[in-house]
Amino acid sequence: MDKRRKLVRLGPIVLGLCLAIIVGFGLWAYFYQPLMADPFEVARQIQDDALDTTTVALMAVMLPIVMLVCIALTAAIVGLSWAGLSNERRYLNIIDSLTSES
Repeated sequence: MDKRRKLVRLGPIVLGLCLAIIVGFGLWAYFYQPLMADPFEVARQIQDDALDTTTVALMAVMLPIVMLVCIALTAAIVGLSWAGLSNERRYLNIIDSLTSES
């Protein structure tokens, strides 16, 4: 039981760190890899003829979809983990209240 309590206590810290890493990756992609995350930078490079047509065609179709799906899936996994942790905390409180009544 103590191991479960420790995991429940550490869960928000770990999941908060995971969310911070996800946000950090998004910001890194936006500032350091703008072709991955900044459609305005892509549009600017297209207007300046800085991108070849093959890269433009591939990016136009695939990159936004892939990035959004990856970010959404990662956030969903963290969100589901957070919900599971919340349920675990509630179950531990129920167990505590039942054992204190006995």
